[in-house]
Amino acid sequence: DYVGPFASKKSAEKCLAALHDTFPVRQCSDRLSREPSRAPCVLAEMGRCLSPCDGSVDATTYAAVVRQLRDTLLRRPDEVVESINARMAALAADERFEEAGIHRDRLSAFVRAAARTQRLSALTRCPEVVAARREDDGRWAVHVVRFGRLAAAGAIPPGADAHQFVAELRASAETVAGAPGPVPAATAEETEKILRWLESPGI
Repeated sequence: DYVGPFASKKSAEKCLAALHDTFPVRQCSDRLSREPSRAPCVLAEMGRCLSPCDGSVDATTYAAVVRQLRDTLLRRPDEVVESINARMAALAADERFEEAGIHRDRLSAFVRAAARTQRLSALTRCPEVVAARREDDGRWAVHVVRFGRLAAAGAIPPGADAHQFVAELRASAETVAGAPGPVPAATAEETEKILRWLESPGI
């Protein structure tokens, strides 16, 4: 049910399909034991999974492929784009237009998700951002954002010491721990709202 940086569950499924078409990582969600003992699945026999469950690949090699997949989503989507474009061209040349259309939809979902992920990660990588804007009533609204999550907010009272107010707001703000992933501490929707506020005039 995870949606994360995707527009919908359906978009997430299409994006994941695009990634699985390019990277042979496992698609099952079962827990793996330290000592591989399971028989390979159909995807492994088709060459679409490195099959860590039966020991066909060592942990170091598999982890490198997973890092490459993550890097593709966060920074460099070229490999997936090129792979799917080549597959679409081959299918179209064989007049298998319906299958080519499926890959086109997957590519479209992946590109949108990659762009959204990269936009979100620009903020979610920051341990702390303190931003302020002068409101219509003359007061300054201050927001403390940690790893893409709103940790505290307040308005500086008239006549108050601004530096002291901000210091106290930061001290009382929610403790937010960083974590792997483009949206480690908040929903994609919350982080996008914060980004829009940060990009608005007068911040």
